[in-house]
Amino acid sequence: MQLINIFTTLALLLSIATTTPLVSVNARKDKGVLDEPSIYGDGTGHGSGQLETARAVYFSTNDPTGNAVITIQVDEDGLLAMGNKYPTGGKGGIGIDAKTGKPALPDPLSSQDSLQVGDDFLFVVNAGSNSLSMFSIDTANPTYLTLVGEPVDTQGEFPVSVAYSSALKQACVVNGGAVSNVACYTVDRAAGLAPVEGFMVKDFGLNQTTPPMGPLSTVSDIFFSPDSSGLHVTIKGPNFGDGSLLSFPCNIESRLCKAPTANKPNGTAVLFGSSFINKTTFLAADASFGAVTIQIDKTATGFEQTVLSTTPINGQRATCWTAFSRKTNTVFVTDAQVNHIVEINPDNGSIVSTVNLTNSGKGNFDLQVGGDFLYALSPLKESVSVTVLDLSSGPGAPKEKQTFSIPGIVGQSSTGMQVFPAVSI
Repeated sequence: MQLINIFTTLALLLSIATTTPLVSVNARKDKGVLDEPSIYGDGTGHGSGQLETARAVYFSTNDPTGNAVITIQVDEDGLLAMGNKYPTGGKGGIGIDAKTGKPALPDPLSSQDSLQVGDDFLFVVNAGSNSLSMFSIDTANPTYLTLVGEPVDTQGEFPVSVAYSSALKQACVVNGGAVSNVACYTVDRAAGLAPVEGFMVKDFGLNQTTPPMGPLSTVSDIFFSPDSSGLHVTIKGPNFGDGSLLSFPCNIESRLCKAPTANKPNGTAVLFGSSFINKTTFLAADASFGAVTIQIDKTATGFEQTVLSTTPINGQRATCWTAFSRKTNTVFVTDAQVNHIVEINPDNGSIVSTVNLTNSGKGNFDLQVGGDFLYALSPLKESVSVTVLDLSSGPGAPKEKQTFSIPGIVGQSSTGMQVFPAVSI
């Protein structure tokens, strides 16, 4: 495994907020400290397939004083090398731990997909200013972003997760505060985001506060079906009660999603992040025991769901985030309080492998797969790192490859993990 630190120069330069790339400092030990970024490929990158090696990874600082997106270049060997920082024009937010009454760190949004990549766009929630920002991605060098238009109001409070449909050309955000709902926006390359006409924004009735008290009874994730026929929201149950799944039927021709069907998948309690593995089946983390595989079918009146399998994980404490790999046809899950990454076979719910990481992290958060590699976010008190696993040997054989550490720039409030080109099923 290779341990990487971005040097003090990067920490100093990235701390200065501008709307242009701040620095391209190469931290790979096999290259010079100030090498220029590599530019490779033909720059098309419109969700061209998950088996292509990622060319950039992204997460957000979620800083309450001013949110920003961190972009990190991925070299041809899948390892991370350099970074830029882009203010979103909004503010990050931090929930409240209901047990202690203190800020809910290091899991401030209690959600998956706080930022999303689709086509050559990046979307990011600003929980502290109730807004959603949109960037265009430079396909020739995807660590370069351009803010498109102004952040839009999310028509609710404390947005925590965002989904994008290339077919609908829409981004939808879920709010999890005192006003908890879903709002959708058309995506225009020049003008940015605009509310979808005819989409009914209706409160979920969670009886939450802003910021929300959690992690129970909070919104977890929003995601489209691979064919954009449905928009789905997972919600953690109260007092370890039934988890909730809301599914909005979507029409490609009218480009409109209608009122949702509400389901409570059997045996679930604290539904969290979810990843589709085919057009009708997804695996969802459940922080109370591990994970669950759910089939969801569209009917004349909405959606119906069937629990196909459950995956208890021994010794787990807060399994929350998921990522599907087409390379291995398995799903990887992370735990906020256990420093391991667990690989699950979604066909039968069995555990394929467990990687006990050797870095100094206490747990891992949002994660994403790009080609042969997996990237997982590990926020610490005074820094943040991204763990890289090599999946090239196939199912059951992930290898810890790199810990990319960014000291003094971002920390416990950081959230999200996405890659470019965008992941596709």
